[in-house]
This record gives sequence, structure tokens and C-alpha cells, in this order.
Amino acid sequence: MRWAAALVLALFVVAGCTVGEAPREDRGGAIEATPERVARALRFAALAPLPAAASVTRLEVQNGIDTRVALAVRLPADAAGPWFAASGLPADGSQQRVANPDGAVVYRSAMRTGPDGVTVTAFTT
Repeated sequence: MRWAAALVLALFVVAGCTVGEAPREDRGGAIEATPERVARALRFAALAPLPAAASVTRLEVQNGIDTRVALAVRLPADAAGPWFAASGLPADGSQQRVANPDGAVVYRSAMRTGPDGVTVTAFTT
């Protein structure tokens, strides 16, 4: 009889649990590039602030055990070099291991995409 009471109690507990949809940012994929989200992405990837002439064309965030951020930016060719230098990004697109301002170890790489595009990908493991 005790086991029946425990079973009924377990059913009530399970019935009370709901599985909601995770926020868009937590599921991964492209999200709206609000100034706050872009600032968080720049901080996560340990990047310098974007030049005034830059525009974000795509922002992807995936959270889970690991975090991955991909930031695609369009910026004039004359602004790309100084931004790469200020961010400490290698010009050859090689992957770096850096500590971000929050102390997390982040692996990042930057790739030029066309004459005025740059995509930076950063992730933790």
C-alpha cells in the first residue's frame, strides 16, 4: 500500500513538471543583434569595441555545456586592420586561446569574408 501512495505522489510531481521552450538565445542559431547582445558577444570573445563604421550582419549564440558565439561584421577595409590589432586577432585567421575579461578560456578565430566582411567565432570547451 505504501508503494501505491509513493507512486501517486511521483505521478503528481511528474505532472507538475513542465518542459518549456528555451529562449531563442539558448537554443542556438541567429539572434537579433541588439547592442547589448553584441556587447556581450564582444566581451565573450575578448574583442575590442567595433568601430563606428562597422555593422553587425549576423550574430549566433549557442549555450549549453559549452558556449559558441559567431559574429559577422561588415566594416570598411581601412577599419579592419586597426580593429584586428586592437582585438589582438592574428591576420592569418589562425585559432587563438585567450582568457576573456570574465576569466573564461575562449578559443577564437577570425576570417575575412569578402572585401568588407569579417566573421569571428569564439567558443569554450
